[in-house]
Amino acid sequence: IFMEAIETGQGLLQAKHAADARMYFEFAAMAEPDSVAALQELAIARALEGDRKGAIEALRTARKKSKDPAAFSAWLEKENAFAKFRDTPEFRALLATVQNAQ
Repeated sequence: IFMEAIETGQGLLQAKHAADARMYFEFAAMAEPDSVAALQELAIARALEGDRKGAIEALRTARKKSKDPAAFSAWLEKENAFAKFRDTPEFRALLATVQNAQ
């Protein structure tokens, strides 16, 4: 279920169907609650939908579960889906927390 949900969600994101992709990434995150990848994809889908609060929530959870803070931070800094959130206090705080954990 997990891989199918991830792959379907990624295909939907590529087809610009963020709302549908979000549902599949939510399924993936429920199937594998410790999956940082599922949470990252969920955060991207939520961001593309304009759900800043939901995206930040998924990112916070992914950050807590990440075993590689440096890689997570690098991904977070370059992921284009979060461009419109980068100047928000919540995003800056999240990024600072990740960088301080390194």
